[in-house]
Amino acid sequence: MIAPIGESRSDYQIYSELARRMGVEHEFTLGLNEMEWIRAIYQDAKNRGLSSGIQLPSFEEFWSKGIVFYTEDESSKKFIAFEEFRKDPAGHPLRTESGKIQIFSPKIASYGYDDCRGYPSYFEPSESLNNKKKYPLAYMSGKSAHRLHSQLDGTSHTASHNIGDREPIWIHPDNAAERGIKTGDVVLVRNDRGSALAGAFVTDKVRKDVVLLRHGGWFEPQKQEDGSTLDVHGNANSLTMDVPTSKLACGNVASSGLVEVEKFEGDLPTVTIREKTVSQPKS
Repeated sequence: MIAPIGESRSDYQIYSELARRMGVEHEFTLGLNEMEWIRAIYQDAKNRGLSSGIQLPSFEEFWSKGIVFYTEDESSKKFIAFEEFRKDPAGHPLRTESGKIQIFSPKIASYGYDDCRGYPSYFEPSESLNNKKKYPLAYMSGKSAHRLHSQLDGTSHTASHNIGDREPIWIHPDNAAERGIKTGDVVLVRNDRGSALAGAFVTDKVRKDVVLLRHGGWFEPQKQEDGSTLDVHGNANSLTMDVPTSKLACGNVASSGLVEVEKFEGDLPTVTIREKTVSQPKS
């Protein structure tokens, strides 16, 4: 879209250089430069298109025009999930142990995992409103409408939706009243894993005993007088559990847990994370 600013680099340049320093540059690049990779990826898409009856232009034509429009024809008919399997289950089996739709998996069951059975099961969350071990509020870490995950958090658009220069946290009026919190206050969100400052937004759009702190706020940890670390910008990952979803799935647990929220007292730390990330072009 624009020429690189300052010392900015493309993903290819960044990871190729990291690979070079780790001694695996050729294994990563396979001897192809950035443009050669773009050409190879496009050619792969072109070949895949041919298998579906879609004729893409040559790379040179695509690169010159910068865009490709797909035409409406028989090859672009509405996709129907499992259509071939439904018509002929024996001739078009699924990639399961039996080739059929399975509710139970003997293979997964054979692993003997206590947190992942061979069939869909409900497991009581280790932290939930039904299991308040220490902290009274459940937090949800949803997606923000003002950025893509953490991307664009340093923009003025995202900053304009912050409260007190920090990531907003939604809290129910009853919970806010119990804690003397009103919209616009900077609050401390904490549990045994960490703590973060956020800007309070009192609303009945969240249920009582639930707070919403959207993920992706840039992490700015600052050391406190007692030696602890406080994220002063509202990064939800400061509070999440660092455990996998199960022994099989190994996904990340990044969307929920238990916390306490209280009005922040004392000198308010300055948020400087956006200033630190601005790279000035060299003269």
